[in-house]
Amino acid sequence: MHLVLLILNLMPVTYTMVGGSGLYTSSASTHTNTVFNVLTGDLLVLGSRSIFANITGVVGTLSGTWTKAWSVTGGSVAEVWYGIATAGGSDGITVTGSNGSFIFRGCFANFRSSTGFLSFATVLDTTHTGGPTSSTSFSSGSLTTATATELLIGYNENETADSPTITPTGGWTAFAGNGVSQNNAAMYWLPATAAGSYSFAGTISSVNWITGIAAFKPVPSGGGGSTKAFNYTYIF
Repeated sequence: MHLVLLILNLMPVTYTMVGGSGLYTSSASTHTNTVFNVLTGDLLVLGSRSIFANITGVVGTLSGTWTKAWSVTGGSVAEVWYGIATAGGSDGITVTGSNGSFIFRGCFANFRSSTGFLSFATVLDTTHTGGPTSSTSFSSGSLTTATATELLIGYNENETADSPTITPTGGWTAFAGNGVSQNNAAMYWLPATAAGSYSFAGTISSVNWITGIAAFKPVPSGGGGSTKAFNYTYIF
C-alpha cells in the first residue's frame, strides 16, 4: 500500500479542459452565460474583448466574485478574468460593464487539475501582455513561472478582423469557443513542463492585436512536468 501511494504521488499534474462556451452580445450593461459540468475546485477563465466599455465585475453562482488577471486597452479592451468554483454543477456567470453600451465578445473555459488548484487568493502566479500592435506576428512577451507544473493561458484579441487565423508556436491548444462567429476573442492553453520562461506568440492573419499570457498554479504533486487531456462540451 505504501509503495502504491508513492508511485501515485510521483505522477505529473494532468490538466483537463472540461467545458466552456463563447458569447457574442449586443449593447447592455450586463451579460450572462453558463458553464456546465463544474466541480468544486475547478478554475474558470474568461478571455474578453469589451467594446465601448470595460468589465467592472464578474460573478458566478458557483465561483463567486472573480479577479482580473490582466487587461490592455487599444481600440477596445482585452481582459482576462478568473474564478475558482466552490461547489459543483452549472455556474451561471454575470459579466458587468462600465456602461449600458457594453458589447461583449468572449470565451469562458473550465479547467480541472488532477491535483486541484491552489486557493483563489494564490492560484495566479504571474502574467505578461503585449500590444496593441499592428503586425502579423504577435507576442505576449515572456513570463517566468515559479513552479514546473503551472497551467498557461494565452489570449489574443483582434481589433480589425472577425475570427482571424491564429497560429501559435510551442504546442498551444485552442479552446473550442474560438470558433464563435465574429468573436475576435481567442483563448489557448498549455501545461508548463518546467519552471522557466514562457510566452504566447506566433502569427495572425490580421494586424492590430492585443495578447497576453497568465500562469496558474496547481496543488503540487510529487512528480515533475504536466500533461493535458480533453473532455469538453462546447455550447454557445
